Amino acid sequence: QKRRFSAFPRAVLAVWLCWNLRSFSQINAVFSTLGVRMSLGKCRKGLVSVLHVTVLLGCVDFGASFRRAIVQPRMIASVSDDVKRVVLIRHGAVDRSAGNIKEGAFYGGNIDLPLSTLGEAEADAAAAYLVEELKLDAEAVQCLWSSPMKRALRGAEKVKAALGGDLEIQVAENFREVYRGIWTNMTREEIEDPNLGLGGPGAVARFWEDIYKGGEPSKGESVIDIQTRVLEAFGGELLPSAQVGKVAILVSHLWVTRSILAHLLDSQDFAGLIVPTASISVVDILCNEDGSHCVDEETGRILARVHEIGIKPDVSSPVS
Repeated sequence: QKRRFSAFPRAVLAVWLCWNLRSFSQINAVFSTLGVRMSLGKCRKGLVSVLHVTVLLGCVDFGASFRRAIVQPRMIASVSDDVKRVVLIRHGAVDRSAGNIKEGAFYGGNIDLPLSTLGEAEADAAAAYLVEELKLDAEAVQCLWSSPMKRALRGAEKVKAALGGDLEIQVAENFREVYRGIWTNMTREEIEDPNLGLGGPGAVARFWEDIYKGGEPSKGESVIDIQTRVLEAFGGELLPSAQVGKVAILVSHLWVTRSILAHLLDSQDFAGLIVPTASISVVDILCNEDGSHCVDEETGRILARVHEIGIKPDVSSPVS
């Protein structure tokens, strides 16, 4: 009886995840966080058959397609006259072969990779989503920002084309992806090889256990390092360039987007923020009467309302 009762909330959670999450990668990430194995053969009986169904639906993205077929896209309120809306877009999938990146190796902001064929399609879908679903155009969007890296700039170009008008793409070096230091283009096996001096046995596990000190073994950037420089550009360049009641768009990277969202949410769970390639996040930055953004006087945190995180437009079924 006890095991059967404890399975009930898990079943409810599984149904909710199937309904709300948009891809297998998102479902897998959430279950991994919860410590649930994504293996039908290893699923405990207490998880009941609905979990099996959830996994299968996630594998084929059927749950996401079914949801889109019967539910209208979630409507985000129009921009009010006391906020600056910021749309954060992660670049699409990259062509690792263009930079001779080893399978499973770190690369981050150290290697400037272009988009892959899939990444191009993802970027097209994201740009179309802005117009068709978020109802954005050149009049609503006042500024368009990008990382200086090819994969982000390409996405920004597609956004500009979709919106029309004569928006200029503004670039900030501080929106570049996280620096990986001596771990650049190194696999886990190489990093943990005691003879290579890259960290030794267990170095990668230690890195993920305490990502705030991630720069120590890799001689690259920690989460705090990248968040500090990203917020300098976000609060010091992007937000001042935007008008109240208008929209600003930033096309950048995984850890850049996570850095901004974690700050706005006052969260330290960077890795828990699910931001797929070419996904869209929407936030409203609260503003003072003079148009400057509101800041918590005690913590220095930029005050905001987070509407969406990691919306992933379906590449196989274009929005248009």
